[in-house]
Amino acid sequence: MSKEEDYGFDLILSLTAEQQALATISMDTPQDIITNPDAPQRLATYQGIKGSELTPVQRALLEDLIGEYVHNLEHMKAHFYLDLLQKSGVDNIYFAWVGSYEVQKPHYYVIHSPDFIIEFDNVGFQNNANHIHSIWREKGNDFGEDLLRKHYAEHKH
Repeated sequence: MSKEEDYGFDLILSLTAEQQALATISMDTPQDIITNPDAPQRLATYQGIKGSELTPVQRALLEDLIGEYVHNLEHMKAHFYLDLLQKSGVDNIYFAWVGSYEVQKPHYYVIHSPDFIIEFDNVGFQNNANHIHSIWREKGNDFGEDLLRKHYAEHKH
């Protein structure tokens, strides 16, 4: 996942100080992916900097970053999301950063669109970023959701 990390750094470091302030939602990194299937939390609100607030060069960096993830998908899904990205662009996609702007320090980012969520974390151990987790979530078709837990919460047995 070196490209996913490199492209994330390329984007955050391309931002002006004002843009970084918008994009950076915290300096305290989570210990894992926020929407981990075993965790109750979900990213329900958009945070960070909106694609429409980026320069053309920065938008291209965001597209490259998303494209890296899309090309990891199954062939038909990849084409679906590439077509969707071509048609709708990145104006309504948010990029949020957490943690250090230094490569070997703990960091996390999320790309949140109306159609999907991408999360990347490299928090590692003892303040040394050396262990990457990443996830792609398709909104409305999320296999990571705990359907049995949801069923028990909504229905008496």
